Amino acid sequence: MKSKMLKIDYVKNGEFTKEVSLPENFMLRAYEVYKKEEFKNSQRLDGIIKVILDADKEIALDKLINGITYKDNIYVPLVTCKRKKKKVIMVIIN
Repeated sequence: MKSKMLKIDYVKNGEFTKEVSLPENFMLRAYEVYKKEEFKNSQRLDGIIKVILDADKEIALDKLINGITYKDNIYVPLVTCKRKKKKVIMVIIN
């Protein structure tokens, strides 16, 4: 069975960069349970964004601690991934 691909916004410096697709995984299934709904293939999720953190360590740390505002919603970090660029998956807490 082919896994679902879900679409989220990719954000840099608080601005929309592009839409990206994420394969269904444990985190997305847990979010599905939290939201009490079953996501459809190619569904766009507004509650999750992927973020590139600022190169300045103090600014990046502040974003990790306090979250970021995007489209009038405050997103807080759920998962971080250290690679060449600092990328973080953030989710709305509501």
